Amino acid sequence: MHDIKENARTQRELLRAAYLCLEPGGRLVYSTCSLEPEEDELVVAWALAKHPDLDTVEFDPGIGDPGAVSWDGNALDPRVARTRRFWPHRTGMEGFYIAVMERKRA
Repeated sequence: MHDIKENARTQRELLRAAYLCLEPGGRLVYSTCSLEPEEDELVVAWALAKHPDLDTVEFDPGIGDPGAVSWDGNALDPRVARTRRFWPHRTGMEGFYIAVMERKRA
């Protein structure tokens, strides 16, 4: 669990740095090769709460599942459902997670 928490902290730092480079109307793709919600949906929910001008973008690659909107008994921002989680047993690929986010125009 220590490694997961440390990875999540690093992911938040990376996402914050990317956000600071993002112009209004710009998009970023946040992707991990992790299947841990602490490194995926919880990081995206953190970014949405921290940056009110950031939003998730709906996309459908035709495979994968919507991001989880609750974890460990806690509800997450419902916009996290626009992200995608790719389970190996369901996709036949390595597991990973993708979120597309956009900084709203002023």
